Amino acid sequence: MKIHNPATGALLANLRADSNAIVRRKYKLARTAQADWARRSIKKRLATIAAFRERVVAMQETLATTLTSEVGKPIRQSRNELTAMQLTGLSLENGQLVATG
Repeated sequence: MKIHNPATGALLANLRADSNAIVRRKYKLARTAQADWARRSIKKRLATIAAFRERVVAMQETLATTLTSEVGKPIRQSRNELTAMQLTGLSLENGQLVATG
């Protein structure tokens, strides 16, 4: 599978496509992971999401560059999308899920 920059046509990567067997295995792993996720308390889920968000923030410029090269959007738009993610979040207040930011 060839990944091209849609803006320039440059070849970014040439990846081997997964076989049907590998796709089925990944599907089963994802279904198992979903069940494990569903068993976690909301506090643990929020902590996991917060940790993911922190990693995205730490890697913002790398992610913005990747978005730009793979999708063909301007770098400023990629940065803005990642910045917006930093401004929003979720918290648990008095047992209620609340959007923050």
